[in-house]
Amino acid sequence: MTSPSPIAKTNRFFYNQKLRYVTGSLIILIFSMALAVMLFFYEIPLPEDKLTLSSIEFSPFEDQNIDNIPAQSWTTITLPDDWRKQGENRASIISGWYRHQIELDAVPVQPLAILIASPRMNVAVYINHNLLGQGGRFTDPVARNWWTPLLFSIPSDILKAGKNTLHIYLKTDRAGIGYLPELHLAPHDSLIKSYDTHYLFRITSVQFITLLLFVQGSIIGILWYLRKHEVYYGYYAVGALLWSWHNLNIFTVHIPVSNILWDWFSYTTLGLCAFIYVIFVHRFFEKKAPNIERVMIIFAILCSGILYFLEGKEFHFIAQTIWYPAAYLAGIYGTLFLAVNAWKYCNTELQIITISAFISMLYAGHDILILHGIIDWKHGYFFQYAALILLPGFTTILLYRFVSALNETENLNRNFDQQLEKKHAELESNHQKIWQLENERARLILDMHDGIGGNLVSTLALIELRQANMQQVAEALRDTLDEIRLMIDSIDIQKNDLTFVLGIFRTRITRKLRNSQIELEWDINDIPSISNFDACKALFLLRILQEAITSAIKKEQVTKIRLSAYLIQQQTEGSAVIIEICDNGKSLDSDDNKARENMHDRARGTDYKLFFESGLSGTTVKLILALDDEQNMLLTDNKKDVF
Repeated sequence: MTSPSPIAKTNRFFYNQKLRYVTGSLIILIFSMALAVMLFFYEIPLPEDKLTLSSIEFSPFEDQNIDNIPAQSWTTITLPDDWRKQGENRASIISGWYRHQIELDAVPVQPLAILIASPRMNVAVYINHNLLGQGGRFTDPVARNWWTPLLFSIPSDILKAGKNTLHIYLKTDRAGIGYLPELHLAPHDSLIKSYDTHYLFRITSVQFITLLLFVQGSIIGILWYLRKHEVYYGYYAVGALLWSWHNLNIFTVHIPVSNILWDWFSYTTLGLCAFIYVIFVHRFFEKKAPNIERVMIIFAILCSGILYFLEGKEFHFIAQTIWYPAAYLAGIYGTLFLAVNAWKYCNTELQIITISAFISMLYAGHDILILHGIIDWKHGYFFQYAALILLPGFTTILLYRFVSALNETENLNRNFDQQLEKKHAELESNHQKIWQLENERARLILDMHDGIGGNLVSTLALIELRQANMQQVAEALRDTLDEIRLMIDSIDIQKNDLTFVLGIFRTRITRKLRNSQIELEWDINDIPSISNFDACKALFLLRILQEAITSAIKKEQVTKIRLSAYLIQQQTEGSAVIIEICDNGKSLDSDDNKARENMHDRARGTDYKLFFESGLSGTTVKLILALDDEQNMLLTDNKKDVF
């Protein structure tokens, strides 16, 4: 039985990894959905001593004058009262009256209050024909309290023992969609806490979410402006801003435009937000789907344009049966596209965003069912709360991408600066090398002209004048060859390495001294490198040493030459390297003086110091090479004693 191939093992590993990822995602999704559904069961936290009014009378009388209501128009109904479910008798009216008899054994000491959680759209409340208050204007555009809880205080002085008549006038913005929830009666001090909690959940939280959406959309829009090539920032910013504008419909009571224009604004902003969401996820994953996007854009333009010119039932029919379902399908597609890519990349952040998107679609589906009257209006819409679930994940990833891009840009800039500095240093180095080569070339030409050329001219003159024998000619040619060797040796030296130069010099003179039967004593101690000791200075040094050795060889009775080099440290004058050439021969004054003049001429082009000591035991040529301040300081810090 053959074992699986490496490719099969690899495929199985990735399959198992993705299977675990999908399983974990499904478990988290189910758990998250269960938590999200709990929001559907939210109830107003009412006090225990509350009285809930569910049985009430209704009159479809549209006159706002309470005294003109016909007695025979009252019918008993049960709250909550959703006009959409009451058939044709409510389909054509935009206002109506509600009445309830409240029995009191005695006038309460504490003031009472009545809480109306979410009337659609506006109400005015009366007790015993006394107006307690109203939610705003009743003229078009009527005040929109469809999401705003209303609390009305009941002064004790208008109540009486026995029957007290409660009247509520309700008016909506269009025919057939009125709604009155259950009424809650309780002492004012205890009921106001319930009102504040419910107002925080219904209004304040949505206002906070809307502000968060607007600020976030603006910030992401600025990021897109800074990085225009990453267009998904722009789509995200537009989507967040559209969502924030749509949320204005939740808590705006007094709208600045007509009802139909406001509804068009509310419908289109949410629908466009869904379509832009699809384009955003395409761009986010760098996927191309031009046909899908083209169809969505054409549909969005045509449908929103048609809605703008429609009014009444036609407008709401198209908006609720075509526009919103299409937007919801676009949202489902975008969420599934997100889920597929999250599974593809097995990314935890994408997993969280995908689960958040599914919860958002759950809330959106719930709201569509509310819109069509399939689910009771009691709890209202929930999609506006999805922003708290969906936005943090998207924002985190977008900001992470932006910061990563900035860091990458900074690294690129830093690397570019480093490369630029490196190239600049290379150019400087090359320029320095070229300059050194030019100087070396000029020096070689000068040396060839003055040294080799001079020797050859002198030799040629001796031959032409026939004043020299062959020995003199040979000696002159040997001097020329020595000059050439010195020039070659000076080219090959390593920078600042005095020991290397002295070693080359030893190689050149050993054979010459052996042929002259002269013993060479070599005493070179550890000596430091010398700053700025270049080829030119090395050539001058070699010429001085060559002149000193040649001068010593010419002396009578010379049998030994000693060449030594050592470091001397002085407190006042600083440290220096001393090179000494000592011989035990007897010098001829004329030759010795000429040699010293030549060596002084060589040393004059450098900062070398040259000294001569002559005695019965022989002659010593001392050459001093001073070290610079930096080398002196280094020697002092290291506390080295060189003898």
